[in-house]
Amino acid sequence: MSGSFGKTVAVEKPRRWLPRGRTADRIGARIIAWYAAVQKSWPVCLAPQSQHLLRALVTRLRQFTDLRTARLTQQRLRAAEKLRA
Repeated sequence: MSGSFGKTVAVEKPRRWLPRGRTADRIGARIIAWYAAVQKSWPVCLAPQSQHLLRALVTRLRQFTDLRTARLTQQRLRAAEKLRA
């Protein structure tokens, strides 16, 4: 996909409308173009690779933050149990 960054494309999920067992490779370009026209697909510009990397980093940071919060909560609960005992 790295070659398509910065190019305008229409993003579709052909598995929604393809007959079962067929792949997009076996369908002619005319059929795909007809589907895009019928579905009124609008071209979109794919996000640059730096945006994909940033999104992945934000997701990973969120995972680490959730893990840290869970561990701190567990530590606080254990400390509270020790005080009660």
